[in-house]
Amino acid sequence: MSEKEQIFGILCGTVDRLLGKKEYEIITSLYDNLLKYKLIHSIEDFKAGKIIKDSMEEALIYWIWRALVQAKSNKN
Repeated sequence: MSEKEQIFGILCGTVDRLLGKKEYEIITSLYDNLLKYKLIHSIEDFKAGKIIKDSMEEALIYWIWRALVQAKSNKN
């Protein structure tokens, strides 16, 4: 497993545990910075199936996407 995959694995667990509004802001910031430095693909790429299946990057983007969707549904 590459260093990048190890980092993604650590971040998956962290994102999975973040649930509230403050945490939503942390997840958004994390996602924005990972995109800014081109370390991950976008959520749109994830939805379109453009990411290597069963990769750590796919897992990380899934957990970010799930947390953002859950936070939005909790607001409603």
